[in-house]
Amino acid sequence: MTKNVLTRLLQASLMCCLAVLFTACDDVFGNEDNPMSAYLSMSDKPVTLKAGDTYRRKAISVTTAVVEYTSSKTDVATVDNEGLVTAKAEGITTITATATGYSSQNGKKIYQPASVSYVVTVVPATVSATSLTLNKTTEVLAKNGDALTITATATPAEATLTWESSDEAVATVANGVVTPKGAGIATITAKSGDVKATCEVFVGNEVDLGASAYEAKNYDIVKGNMGAYQLTIPAGFKVAFDGVTATKQIVCSGDATIYLADGSTNSVTAVSTDGNAGIKIGGTGTTLTINGETAGTGQLTAQGGYYAAGIGTNYSYYSAVTGGYIVINGGTVTANGGSYGAGIGTGRASSSYSNICGDITINGGTVTATGGSSAAGIGTGQTLSSNTCGAITIGTGVTSVTATRGTSSPNSIGKGEGDEDNQNCGTITFGTAAVFNGSAWSPATMTAGTYGGLNLAISGNTWTLTPVAP
Repeated sequence: MTKNVLTRLLQASLMCCLAVLFTACDDVFGNEDNPMSAYLSMSDKPVTLKAGDTYRRKAISVTTAVVEYTSSKTDVATVDNEGLVTAKAEGITTITATATGYSSQNGKKIYQPASVSYVVTVVPATVSATSLTLNKTTEVLAKNGDALTITATATPAEATLTWESSDEAVATVANGVVTPKGAGIATITAKSGDVKATCEVFVGNEVDLGASAYEAKNYDIVKGNMGAYQLTIPAGFKVAFDGVTATKQIVCSGDATIYLADGSTNSVTAVSTDGNAGIKIGGTGTTLTINGETAGTGQLTAQGGYYAAGIGTNYSYYSAVTGGYIVINGGTVTANGGSYGAGIGTGRASSSYSNICGDITINGGTVTATGGSSAAGIGTGQTLSSNTCGAITIGTGVTSVTATRGTSSPNSIGKGEGDEDNQNCGTITFGTAAVFNGSAWSPATMTAGTYGGLNLAISGNTWTLTPVAP
């Protein structure tokens, strides 16, 4: 047995003996004329509790001294006569144990009054949310510009929230206030328990366009009238439109993402005598993505030139044309095809060269697509050889999608005019319903009704899809 263990045993034995001795001999060791020490002790180590928690810390006396407990701020925490603390509300309080001087054995005041205390800090209780939403989902901010306040709505309302940014070099967040720092994309996340909600924040450099060609830089926020000059978006770049006017096509060199700033009006009109799309998508395997800010009030109007699509591919006059995918997630987008081009999809396929675009997916926003005289609103333009678009999907998150066919086109969505064997379209899905399998419609004759969570209204050459009301 070590020396330290022996020492502790002796100390414990001595304390027990003293307790018995003082208890049995109160009148011998202390009296009202000559009170003795209460030998009161308690740890003074601070403690932090969450509101609603309990915690017990008792003072120790080897005598029969009566000990009472008090809290300096009972609105922060209370304490009972057993030293049990109940945390009430955020704040700081001092818990004090006081030897009153009286003996619990004979009721006489034979001890010297004494007190010991410790500090309790109460923090808000952690309440987990069962649901959580943000009033912002996608936002465009200027680098070093004004901060943005995001408001969270949680159930229950008193749920505890934590906030974080995926990239603090781009944007920081504190209690929902987002401060832009540097160009890039940051995801702002609010969390509570097992639920979370996010907002994508685009932070960019503002660029005023003039009457000259411009090759965008990554994370530009472009605005201004560039006249009959071309705006090019290099492969992989993300840009925001905040009031752009162009009378020559916009070219996407590869993958490209366009954000439409709320309240902005943006328009591009390809030269009517050119076979160019209003916005020309990149080649095979690339994706043009169009995102709107939260309110979806950013407007984009794209007008295709001679025989070309509003958004999609050029006219295949000089060579075969192959384009990538088109994804629209938000904003107010209007796309008008040229004479024989789709509003969204392919331009005309000449007698010598084919025209191809990839899948077209519309997940959100208010989208209006009008085809040229022999083209679908969404899908393919006229073909004199071979014209193909991939699968077309309209999701239930849209505000509305309106597609108007040209007078000679058989479909508002899908294949435009031309030899049936040379017009190709992938599957067409409305919400969760597959309505076209690549060769036939289901039902064989589409009528107004509900399809996979979307209402289809038909008026003449126009189809309009809107979500079924909850």
